[in-house]
Amino acid sequence: MATTLLRPDQTFYPSPRLAAKAPVETLAYMVTFDPARKEPDGLVTVDVDPKSKGFGKQIGRVDAPNVGDEFHHFGWNVCSSSLCPYAAHPHLERRYLLVPGLRSYRIYVSARGNPDGDAPGGVFVIDHDTFAVKGRWELDRGPQKLAYDFWWHLGYDTAITSEWGTPKMVEGGVNPELLLAGEYGHKIHIWDLPKRRHRQEIDLGKEYQMVLELRPAHDPSKAYGFVGVVTSLKDLSASIWTWYLDGSSYKIEKVIDIPAEPADPEVLPPLLQGFKAVPPLVSDINLSLDDRWLYVSAWGTGEFLQFDVSDPFKPKKTGSVHLGGIVRKAAHQTSGPLNGGPQMVEVSRDGKRAYLTNSLYASWDEQFYPEGIKSWAALINAKPEGGLSLDGGFFTTFQQRTHQIHLEAGDASSDSYCYS
Repeated sequence: MATTLLRPDQTFYPSPRLAAKAPVETLAYMVTFDPARKEPDGLVTVDVDPKSKGFGKQIGRVDAPNVGDEFHHFGWNVCSSSLCPYAAHPHLERRYLLVPGLRSYRIYVSARGNPDGDAPGGVFVIDHDTFAVKGRWELDRGPQKLAYDFWWHLGYDTAITSEWGTPKMVEGGVNPELLLAGEYGHKIHIWDLPKRRHRQEIDLGKEYQMVLELRPAHDPSKAYGFVGVVTSLKDLSASIWTWYLDGSSYKIEKVIDIPAEPADPEVLPPLLQGFKAVPPLVSDINLSLDDRWLYVSAWGTGEFLQFDVSDPFKPKKTGSVHLGGIVRKAAHQTSGPLNGGPQMVEVSRDGKRAYLTNSLYASWDEQFYPEGIKSWAALINAKPEGGLSLDGGFFTTFQQRTHQIHLEAGDASSDSYCYS
């Protein structure tokens, strides 16, 4: 009698420790977009196998059926949390990439606002088989109005959301009046995950504008994580904060300051000339699967930083490289002067490689890099003992602007785990 052997998707891992031992990626997927909105955006496949003749090169592309989407963040349809014992879905497959259009809204996953471009923003739930929108996730949003990123601590039945601004606040670029008035997001929100109800609001203060990327500890027994703040109204610095569970409530503490760099107003874009400085503009962060290394993209100054966060309250800077930057325009060893800067960062599951792109959002690109972003992607190697190296990586330019990269079968920001 014939039998069928049923196995979970081989890219699922019970724990981050086991995922770190997964096969090394040979492909990466990257979204690109046309800022002029004349040509379709695309999903690009990049060869990231160092043994291949096409290493670092585009080897495939799928065009969107429409123009004007502005592809931005994207991700897999399922992840390793499908193995969680209390909500097991081991039959699911990691086979689809969901790619929302930030301007067209043709696929909603996380929404920054309502159809009129105003608050509230929030989270939509979609069916992982049909991709039909099931509806709003929040049953009780409490005081939450602004939205951006969302993550969770599965072992604590807790979700966390951050804040940027409504579509009307961000689609035309930074609004100086709103910024100086402290009207962009400056809070994180704590939610009861299974009950879908707001539990706690944590206000960092109006000085800290645009509380964006959330990176919780991968170890599900740990209830802490990191969030990046784009800028401070006091001195244009950027910062990283650690949230953590203290008793029955969550608290937050600033653990990293990244200062602005003085600059001649004549070499600054009009938006910054009055400040006589280049802000770091931390636009993305990422955390290695062992929860030891935190990576920070300072899009304004062109710096990519590595911190040892073995103690999440006392990070130690262990590495830094420069690529691009508003003033510095630092070159890669295989290029001339670059613009744009390290923006979205993705880290391999074994923690040895970091992949960067250099475009943030078309209207924001034009404000901070008015000469026009010449788009690129780069691979930077991370040393086991700490430190970063451009040696052995790649640097590739692209016709369309690059935004986010995800790696074949998963990466450091694609999965959640239910076991340590």
